[in-house]
Amino acid sequence: RGPEVADPGEYLRLQYFDGVSWFDADAWQGTTIIDSAFILRSGSITAAAALYDGVQLRFITNGSGVGFDDFYIDDLYLNYSRSTASWVSVR
Repeated sequence: RGPEVADPGEYLRLQYFDGVSWFDADAWQGTTIIDSAFILRSGSITAAAALYDGVQLRFITNGSGVGFDDFYIDDLYLNYSRSTASWVSVR
C-alpha cells in the first residue's frame, strides 16, 4: 500500500526490550508486491525476558527514505498476561 512498496531486504520489525537489549518478536519483509488489502498478522511473545511490568515494544524499519517503502500499522491490540504477551496488528 502507498506510493512505493518496500523492496526485498527492507523490513518492519516488532521488537521488545528486556531492560538491557532489544529483541525481534516478528518481522515483515519487503516483497515489491503491492498489497491490495491489509494483511492480518498475529502472534505471541513468550520469551520470559519480555514478560514483566516494564516491558517496552517498538517498531523499526530500514526503508530507503521519506515517502518510500511504506508499512502501515493499524489496530494494534495487546493482551498481556503473566504467561504470554499476545499481539495482533493489521498491516
